[in-house]
Amino acid sequence: MLRRTGSCSKPGTKACREKQRREQLNEKFMELSSVLEPTRTPKTDKSAILDDAIRVVNQLRGEALDLKETNQKLLEEIKSLKAEKNELREEKLVLKADKEKMEQQLKSMAVPSPGFMPSHPAAAYHSFLSRKLCFSIMRACQLE
Repeated sequence: MLRRTGSCSKPGTKACREKQRREQLNEKFMELSSVLEPTRTPKTDKSAILDDAIRVVNQLRGEALDLKETNQKLLEEIKSLKAEKNELREEKLVLKADKEKMEQQLKSMAVPSPGFMPSHPAAAYHSFLSRKLCFSIMRACQLE
């Protein structure tokens, strides 16, 4: 069988158009082969190229699914962490209000009214212990 090389003898004929179509397909198969395995020499077997393409597409689909699942888990974790952060903010506000209330109570206890003298020595001792306890609590609150 005699094969012609180069361009078609009669451009525009059905045979010439078919030959150009086959050449374009062969070029696309070679391009696909080089994209699928860029480090290797391109395969010429169309069936092997299609097998590689199917394998790569399936692999990429699996990776995409894994990434979607990971993304969903991360979004759920973000939602959970935001809720926890809001709870901690609320708790902080409550604790801050409690601290301020306790500090006010301590200040009102720590300032003796003018002319206050305990009538009994034991009362003076208890008053001293009460003030010492108040100052210890205030100092602990300041350290927080």
